[in-house]
Formats: sequence, structure tokens, C-alpha cells
Amino acid sequence: MDTNIFFRQATLRICGSLDIDKALFQCLDFLKQHIPADGIYINIFQPKRKAIRFIARADETESTAMDTVVPITDEMCAALESPHRPRIRIINDITEDPTTSRVAGSVFKGRISILLMRLNINGKHLGVVGLYAHGLNRFSSEHGALLKLLHKPFALATAFALRQLNLRKTNTQLSQENQYLREQLSGGSRDGAIIGSRGGLQQVMMRVAQVAGLSNTVLLLGETGVGKEVIANAIHNSSPRATGPFIKVNCGAIPDSLIDSELFGHEKGAFTGASSTKKGVFEQADGGTLFLDEIGELPLSAQVRLLRVLQSRRFVRVGGTESRQVDIRIISATHRSLEDMVSEGSFRQDLWFRLNVFPVTIPPLRKRSQDIPELVSWFISKTSRRLGLAGLPNIPKAEMDRLISYTWPGNVRELENCVERAMILAEHNELKFDWLSPQLHHAPIPVPEEQPAGSDCLTMEEAMRQHIQSVLQKTGGKVHGPNGAARILDINPSTLRSRMKKLGITS
Repeated sequence: MDTNIFFRQATLRICGSLDIDKALFQCLDFLKQHIPADGIYINIFQPKRKAIRFIARADETESTAMDTVVPITDEMCAALESPHRPRIRIINDITEDPTTSRVAGSVFKGRISILLMRLNINGKHLGVVGLYAHGLNRFSSEHGALLKLLHKPFALATAFALRQLNLRKTNTQLSQENQYLREQLSGGSRDGAIIGSRGGLQQVMMRVAQVAGLSNTVLLLGETGVGKEVIANAIHNSSPRATGPFIKVNCGAIPDSLIDSELFGHEKGAFTGASSTKKGVFEQADGGTLFLDEIGELPLSAQVRLLRVLQSRRFVRVGGTESRQVDIRIISATHRSLEDMVSEGSFRQDLWFRLNVFPVTIPPLRKRSQDIPELVSWFISKTSRRLGLAGLPNIPKAEMDRLISYTWPGNVRELENCVERAMILAEHNELKFDWLSPQLHHAPIPVPEEQPAGSDCLTMEEAMRQHIQSVLQKTGGKVHGPNGAARILDINPSTLRSRMKKLGITS
């Protein structure tokens, strides 16, 4: 047999499909003419998980994409990682090899012979391709020599298949993150409709409808937590710019030394640490909407430069010379009285005139308490999805009345946090808000006024331990990601893991 022809024909089939299972089916049909195989499979070695992951198999009748994970021991991991392990292994009775028996035996039943080829990419063990045949003593060294010829095409095809699997997983995660972020952005909306648009926000939404189709600058006014970003997003989504970017920048969170770079971008080498060119938010928002949140926190020096850009829609990157023009709509927001700030000299009057083209005042939650039941329902639904809860908890009428009568100094944001806290603490699928009262604004979970001395008092560490364990129970032990405990507790995942380790908590 001409080995060059064998290699070429087999490679054509290995590379004949982007789906690895279909490629295996085509390849098996050819290999059967030279090797007595009843089927073929590929698995991936995952040392960090201490597992073998089957990704595809094919036999004479069908091909199957797989995602079957088989746990292995530390000793098996060490054996598979050993550089002295031969590339080709012939196992004419699967029961003779403990590792192969454990791994392949979980997928294939009965007495079989297996011809294995170890796959390596850049000196790293990737996995194996295996031919199997029913019965004992089915393979010879000649069959192993033929399979060895196909190492490179099989290794490349497997690496490509693994990359596809990882991309699918990443896309799924990004899709979930995107859904979560969209929900966060539309925090007070259900199915694209703003909650309260027919209630306490009716006048606001009428103003939104008046201005959304235009390109005029909008100034959103209202207390912290009323949902200014939700309204800004609604204006953008109802405008001709809806398909363009919606870029938000919190003006109060930018260090003074980085304001120009953040707003207008910088050229490579413009200052120490500028190792590459960066677009500012004005460039990022080109063709869409730029949302300048907390505009009242911008220092006077930056207000001058912002005014010039608002007048001309032109700017120069830090360290650059080229004047750039952008087509953007500006929506700004503040919880402060800019008019009073102008009188005090802390906000430029000419900038205020530029921003105050179309002001929209968003009422606080205490002035639209009729929207609270629907907001609570939405937050319960959203939090349940994020926590992966099977059913929705109930709210007794007395508890809903408590929510409606509360003054909500933190507005919609505080309401969402309270609902989330109640869901974490819920017993018997019923929500309680007994830490709220008309007199208490930011009260912690209540404890008796007089605590008996001694063991009845929890230490700070024990209280923290119980709270973290409660959240982990809700998330099924998940720490990281949109449904994880770190997101619920509003803490960095690495900080949470460090705290869990210190408190002796395992996920």
C-alpha cells in the first residue's frame, strides 16, 4: 500500500467537515478498508479538572457530537502527562489497562480492543484519538503504524474542534452576561416598557416621546436612584440612533488627571503609561448617544473643555494634533441643582445653558408609590432568574403595604436592593421586609434591643459566615458570574473567595 496515498485520502476526510463528529464518520469509512475498526472517538485531556472529556465519536451507522466528562485520579493524570508515554498504544483487551478501562469503559460496553494515538500540540498533551473494535486481539503494530501517519491532521482537527467548543461556551456566557447587563440597564422596565409609564412616570414618558425622535440635548434631573439611566436608555432606544452605541460615563468617578483621556482619548506615548492609542467616550459614542451621568461632579477645568466640544462636536485626543468630529446625542444627568451650583460659582453658566435644552425631571419613588407593586414583581422575577430559583416567592399584603408606605430615600435602587435582601433571607417562600419602617431609612436587619450576655451574641465573623453561606446556598455554590454570590454581595470574586477561605467556607 502506498502510504502517501493513504495519508492524503485520510487527511481529506479528517478535514472534510467543520463538525468533528462528521469528519470522524467520513474518516472511519475510509480507515475500515485498512484497519479493522468498528468505531472511532476523540477525547480531550483536562488536567485542571482531573478529567477526560469525550467530544465526538462515530461508528458504522452514525456520528455523535459529545460532551461527556469522565473523572480520573491524580495518578492517572500524572501518567497521561508523562512525556515517556508512547504515542501509539495497542490495548487488545480493555480490561488490561486500568486508565483506559476507566475512561473508555464508561462510554463503551463489552470486551473491546482499542488502538490509541496520543495527540500533541506544541509539545503539550491534547488528548487521544482512539479506534475500537469489538472482541479481543483485533489490532496489530502495522495498524498502529498506519494510524501514526495521521497524527498531525488529527491533532490539528482536534485543536480546532476544541477551540470551537470553547468559543461556543464563551458565546453562551457572553449571551448570558449581555442579557444580565441589558436587564441591569433597563432596571425599571419589563419587556421594553418602562414600569410606571402609565402610572407615576406618565408625564416623564410623555416628555421622552416628545424628544426621542430628535437629536436635542437632554438633561435628566432627579434624586439618586430614581432611574435616570433607565430613562436615558429609553430615549436612546426610541430614537433613530437606537442601532448606534449607547455609552455611559460617570463624571464623578473619573480622577481629575484622567478626565481628558477618558472623554477625548489619547495617542500612544501621550503620557507615562499611554502604551497604546485609546478612543475616548466621545469617539466610542459616534453615531449614537453619550450619557454623561453625574455631570454636576465635573470639575470647572474640565467643564471648559467639555463646553467647547458640545459647541462644535469636535475635539483633539490628548497628545494628538488631528481635530476629530463626531455625530452624537448628549444626554446628561444629575441629582444636584445645577442652577444653584451656577449661583455658587461651582458650575459654568454657559455649560448649563448648553445642557439645559430639554430638562426632564424624574419624580422620586415616594411620589409614585402606585408603581411599587409592579416594580417589586419585576425585581422578584429578575432576581429569581439570576439566582436560579425554581419558583417565585410570595409577598403577604401586609408586607406590600409596608413597602408602599415606606419613604424610599434611595428610591428604585433601594427598593431593588431590599427585594434582593428579602429573597436571600426568605423563609417558607415568603418575603418579609420587617427591617423597614417609616422612621427607618437605611436600617440594618433588626436585632433585639437587649441582647443577653454570653453565647447568644453572634461575633462579627459568625454573622458574616452565616450571611455568605446563605447567599451561596441560593446560588448553588456559584461564586463568580452573573448568577454568582459575588455579584449578589457586590464584592470582587477574589475578595469573596479570600474571605470564604478565612471563614472556613467551601463552595
